[in-house]
This record gives sequence, C-alpha cells and structure tokens, in this order.
Amino acid sequence: MKKHQFTTPFVFEVSSDWGIEISEYMNQKTCAESKEKLIELRKIMDSYIDKGDYFELYSCWVGEEADKREGEITLRINNFDIEQIEMPEKMLVRFEK
Repeated sequence: MKKHQFTTPFVFEVSSDWGIEISEYMNQKTCAESKEKLIELRKIMDSYIDKGDYFELYSCWVGEEADKREGEITLRINNFDIEQIEMPEKMLVRFEK
C-alpha cells in the first residue's frame, strides 16, 4: 500500500468489517457507518497531527493495493461537511490541518 498509494513514510492499517466508503451507491446503513467511522478517525488524528501536517486515507480490498486510484481529494481536517463528501473505494483522501 505504502509503495503504491501514500506520500508519507508512516502507514497504519485500520480494519473493520467494512472500510470507509461514502457513496450514493452504498447501502444506506453501511454508508452511515462509514460516516461515523470517518468522524471518529478525524477526531483521533486531529489530536496527533500539528498545524501544517496531514494524514491520508485510502480504502480498498486486500489484494487491490496496487490498483489505479479512482481519484484524489484534499479536505481540511476540521472544515468539511460529511454530508457533502463522496469517497468511493480506491480514493486517496488527504486531510490537512
């Protein structure tokens, strides 16, 4: 994953029954759970990174780490509307502080 998707030297894997995918094509329950996970991840990472730093999020299935990205977006860690975000799988999301 680090070799193919991220720009930072430090990578941590976070796993759950389903990754963080927010898309109009998702089951509504799973999409709502993804939004909750993203809000919690943002809160946790906000306490770890300093102003001017960032972290990246990439969600994919095991074995698809080297696949082409579907896109990239950059968000301010404390200034985004969760209801306006579209994050399909294989999207690199950069959260800046």
